[in-house]
Amino acid sequence: MTISYHDFNTLFNAAATEQDKFRFIAEWSSSSIFFPEGEDSPDIDAAELSDALSNIWDVAHMSTRDIRQHLGLTQSAFAERFCIPRRTVENWEYRGGRVPPYNILALADITGMLKVKRV
Repeated sequence: MTISYHDFNTLFNAAATEQDKFRFIAEWSSSSIFFPEGEDSPDIDAAELSDALSNIWDVAHMSTRDIRQHLGLTQSAFAERFCIPRRTVENWEYRGGRVPPYNILALADITGMLKVKRV
């Protein structure tokens, strides 16, 4: 599924603040983002839409550990691959360091974990 950067930003920020994945999917699956008022109803596959919203929510709730483990990398290998100091990766994973959502989004995007295409 492909959506605009603006609409993706709206969805990503909403997903980051919604703790219930199924509520997020239910609320946004009938959004004017996908079904604009006054326009003919677009041909949107319900399963594809649900999968896209699920993926956005998953990415918004990922940690660096989730991404690292998905890639099968050690902390050292992850740090080296992305030019991040190893101590920073350790801090993110063990010491409760706050990783900005845009960093998680960038890492998920370049590793292929984000499936939604943006234009």
